Amino acid sequence: MFKNSGGSIKALAVFIFIIVLLCGIAFGAYLLYLHQYSTRGIVFAAFVVVVSFAGAWLATLFLYSYGQLVQSNERAEKNLVALNKKLDLIIINGGFCSIEEQEEDSEVPSDEEEYEECEEDEEE
Repeated sequence: MFKNSGGSIKALAVFIFIIVLLCGIAFGAYLLYLHQYSTRGIVFAAFVVVVSFAGAWLATLFLYSYGQLVQSNERAEKNLVALNKKLDLIIINGGFCSIEEQEEDSEVPSDEEEYEECEEDEEE
């Protein structure tokens, strides 16, 4: 439940957008029926649908953006932890891996087995 909170917030924003938009369309159809398909009723119903779309978009835009911020922050935190582990291993080993190994392993490793590769090469 709390593993991907940013994704959950974004999904909630999309769900709210769809619900508000459907309610706006239903209310517009009800107003159209209420005014017996007169010109005034058509204009008013179209106005209600457009305003409900704009309101739903604006309201959920901030919620979706917040979810995106949370998701990118979680990703950055994960990368920082992995980078910190790699730097700790470098400090413990007292030096860097060879340049060829650094080029091969350009991404920050995510498992401890990948960190051990550098240790094994330095011991040899």
